[in-house]
Amino acid sequence: MIRDRLAELRKAQDDLDDGVEVEVTMEVTAEEASMNRFFSQIEEVLEGIRKIEASVNQVRKKHTEIFSSTDTDEDVKRELDDLTADIKRAGAKVNAKLKEIAPKEVDKEERDSADLRIRRTQHGAATRQFVEAMTQYHHVQEEYRDRCKEKIHRQMRISKCTVSPRD
Repeated sequence: MIRDRLAELRKAQDDLDDGVEVEVTMEVTAEEASMNRFFSQIEEVLEGIRKIEASVNQVRKKHTEIFSSTDTDEDVKRELDDLTADIKRAGAKVNAKLKEIAPKEVDKEERDSADLRIRRTQHGAATRQFVEAMTQYHHVQEEYRDRCKEKIHRQMRISKCTVSPRD
């Protein structure tokens, strides 16, 4: 017959852990420090991208708010302008940081190193995320522009003005 001995095992583990402290020291090499700096820079870039994505979602909500109301509130338009400026500022900052941390060309020995492959992979992934976020922003802006055009054409039809599609 099988007996549950988990309680005994936990008690034995607790008895072993009592009073024992282990101090671990590690020497950080220059390469490890360099990689740690790189990873913190990548984290900054990813945080910037997350802020851009959040701002794009807020812009989308503001656009919906503008089109769903009958009169346009100046505060909403000002908030929209502020969000747009924030996105442009954050985009420029992320772009500059990506250029700064881009892996440089090195000699044959370093070209095959794991650190360089990691840097290239991380940089490439961050760059793709940034491009996707900015592409999403541009799509949101295009949708807004198209909806504005449709609204103007609809108003022109209601007022019986003739306008060519190009206008």
